[in-house]
Parts: sequence; structure tokens; C-alpha cells
Amino acid sequence: MDDEYENNSNLTTIIIIVGVVVVLGVIGYVMYTQKKNKIYELSGCQDDFTNGVEIKCENGTTISDLNVKYGRWNNSICLDDSVNSKTRPMFKNYNLSVVARNKDTFDLASELKKVDPYQSINKHFTATWKCV
Repeated sequence: MDDEYENNSNLTTIIIIVGVVVVLGVIGYVMYTQKKNKIYELSGCQDDFTNGVEIKCENGTTISDLNVKYGRWNNSICLDDSVNSKTRPMFKNYNLSVVARNKDTFDLASELKKVDPYQSINKHFTATWKCV
């Protein structure tokens, strides 16, 4: 009877250990997936271009799904003499995934200077991307 109890006890211990390992594996996978699918966001003003604006990925990951909204859509931010309450919203959306492909850093300021949609109006931007 003691041998049967010991065998059942050992089996129970093994089942518990396997269960814990499976649960920890699932938790690790979920955490990895959440980090992998995280969407990063950066917003700023055209004035930030002076200091440079870089999109970055770390730990061996590269930029994916880089999209940028650039222009004016909010007259309460990035103000200067070219903007007032009557400045009409005007912006463009850019998908820069192709030019940023396989890079871990990307000079967003240089790229947006090339595509300035509205000369002489102070603009702002919002960029979103993933690191994969």
C-alpha cells in the first residue's frame, strides 16, 4: 500500500510540475507576443526637425509598418506666426514602411523635409510603427 501511495504521490508531483511549466510557457509566449505587436508612437512639431527626429527599434528588431500623419490638424499645438485659430486643417498620411524596411533607426526628420505638403505653415506629425 505504501508503494502505491508513493507512486500516486510521485505522479501527482510530476503532473503539477508539468502544469507549472506549461503555464509559464504560455505566460512567456503571451508577453513576447504583446511586446512583438506593440505599436510605438511619436508626436512632435516641425521645429523638432532641427534637432533631428529618429524612429528607433532595439534588441535586434527592425522597423515595420511605419505610418506618419504630417501637416496641421490641431490648431492648439505647434504654434507660431503662421498658425491661428482660422488655419484650416490640412495634412497627409504617409506610409514609409518601404523606405524604413530592415532598419533599426530611421531619420524621420530628413524624410518629412522631402515631402513638405504645405510650405510656410508650421506643421506637426504623429508617427506609429512596430519593431519586429
